[in-house]
Amino acid sequence: MTTRGRANLGRYGQGALVALSLAVSGDALAQQFAEGPPYSIDIEFVRPQFGSSSFAGVDAAMANRNLTWRLGALWQYEQNPLTLYEGLTNQELGPVVANRWQQTYGASLDVQRVTFGLAIPMSYDWDSDGTQVAFSAPGYKLGDIGGTVRVLVIRTPNDVFNVGGRVGLTLPTGAQNAYSGEGAIRFTGAALVALNLGPLTVASDFGLMSRATRETREDFVAASEVQWGNALRLKLPDATRVGVNAQLLSRSVLEQFLQGGAENSLEALGGLEVYPSRRTTVSLGAGRGLTSGYGTTDFRIFTGVMVEVPPREPLPPTYVLEEPPTPIAEIPPEVDVIIEEPTEPVFEEGEIIQKLKDRIYIRDMVEFVVDTNTIMDKSLPTLQAVADLVNADPYIANLVIEGHASQEGSYEHNYKLAESRARAIWEKLMEYGVAEDRIAYRGLGEVKPIQEGEDEEALQKNRRVEFHITRQFDSPDQMPDYPDFQTLPWNGTIVKVVQPEKPEAEPVEEPPKGPKLDEFGLPIDEEE
Repeated sequence: MTTRGRANLGRYGQGALVALSLAVSGDALAQQFAEGPPYSIDIEFVRPQFGSSSFAGVDAAMANRNLTWRLGALWQYEQNPLTLYEGLTNQELGPVVANRWQQTYGASLDVQRVTFGLAIPMSYDWDSDGTQVAFSAPGYKLGDIGGTVRVLVIRTPNDVFNVGGRVGLTLPTGAQNAYSGEGAIRFTGAALVALNLGPLTVASDFGLMSRATRETREDFVAASEVQWGNALRLKLPDATRVGVNAQLLSRSVLEQFLQGGAENSLEALGGLEVYPSRRTTVSLGAGRGLTSGYGTTDFRIFTGVMVEVPPREPLPPTYVLEEPPTPIAEIPPEVDVIIEEPTEPVFEEGEIIQKLKDRIYIRDMVEFVVDTNTIMDKSLPTLQAVADLVNADPYIANLVIEGHASQEGSYEHNYKLAESRARAIWEKLMEYGVAEDRIAYRGLGEVKPIQEGEDEEALQKNRRVEFHITRQFDSPDQMPDYPDFQTLPWNGTIVKVVQPEKPEAEPVEEPPKGPKLDEFGLPIDEEE
C-alpha cells in the first residue's frame, strides 16, 4: 500500500499529504530531511496581518493615524487540516493532523503610509481515533515568526480606493518535523487593493511566497506558492456596533498551478465583527475547505481581538496660579445685578429652529446615511427652515456650518466625514436660495465633543452639525445687494437667490435753521 498526496477535487475540506519518503530535488532551494515522517512543512492556511481594517486571512490596503500601534491575537480550532490517502485508490487512510489549536499573536505600527507588522504563530496538535500515528507530531509547537512592511502607493480621500504593496520575511524559528515550521527563510511579496464605499469594504491580497522545494514520491510537491485572498465587510448601523464579513482564500504551488490536487487549496470563511469601543475589534467566524488542498479543513472556527493604541496627545500647558492680593478694605464692592439672557433655546410647539445671539439652533439633529454625507429626507425640512431664516434676516452677514463627529474611527476619517457632511448642508442651503457669499462650512471631526464617554448616547450627541453666525451687519447701509441668480459649482445648475428684505434706514436729523450762536447764546455777526 502506498500513500497519495494529490486528492481529488471532488472531496471537500480535507488536506492531502505526501508520505513515506522524500526524493532529493535538484532545485537550489531543495532541502534534505531525515528519512521518514513527520516533515518540516508549514501547513497553516489562515495567516493574520494585524493591519488597519485587516481581516483574519486577508490584508487590507489601509493605514490609520501616524504612530498608531495595534496589538492582536487570532485563535483557531482546525479539524483535519492534513489527511493521508492511499496512492492507487485515493482512499482516505486517516488524518495526520487531526486536531489543531492554532494561535497567532502580532502587532503593527503605522508610520504615515508605511505599516510594519510582526506575527508569532504557535499551535497545539493532538490525535484522535483513526490518526496515522506514524506520521503525526502531536504536542505544543512554535511556528515560523514573520515580519512585514506594507506601503500605500495610492491613497484617496476617505480611503475610497487604495493600492499598496507588502513584502515580508519569515524566519525558520518553528519546530522541525512537526508540520509547523520550515528549515529555510521564506520571502513574500503581495499587491493590495482596498475599496471603501461607506459601510462596505472590499479587499484583495494577491502575492507570492518563496519556499524551499520539497518533492516526494507520493506525487506531492511543497514549493513556492501563489496566494490570493479576497474579502468584504459590511458594517451594520452604528447603534448595533456589529459588522459581517466573508473571505475566500486560495493558494497554489507554482509547479502545479490550478491543476488540482493537494498543491491547490481553497477555503471559505465567514463571521462577525463586534466593536465594543472605537479602538477594539472582536472577531468571530467559521470556515470550511472547498478543495482537498493541504491546510484546508473539514471545519474551522476562530476568534480574535485587535486593540489600537493611538499616539499620546501632547499634555496641555501647565499654568501657575498666583495667590490674589489681600483686599485692603473688607467692605464688599457693590455688585450690578445682571439679568442673563438664556444660553439654550426653548422650542415651542411646532418650532424646529431658533436664532439666539450668534447661533441658529435646531430642534432635531440633521441625520445622514451611516458613515456617509448623504442627508436623510426627514432632515430636509429642518434645513429648509434654516435657509428660510437666513433669507429672511438681512442682518446675518455670514453663517458657518460646522460638522462634528463621534470618537469612532481614526481622526483623519472623522475629520473628512464631518467636513463632507458640513459641505453637503452648505450645498443644500445654496439650492434653497441662500447667497453663496453668506454661508461657509468647515469640519472639526472629533476634537470638540459635547459629552464625554464611549456609550452610544454620548457618541450620538457628538455626531452633530452646528450653525454659527460669525458676522452680522450693524445697519442697513452695510447690507450689500446679492446677485439674483447663482451657479451651483458642483453641477452647474442655476438657482434663484432669495434677496433678504432690507429695513428702512433711520432718517438723519437736519440741524435747526437760524443765526449761529456763540457760547453765551448770543447771535454771531458773520461779517466780523
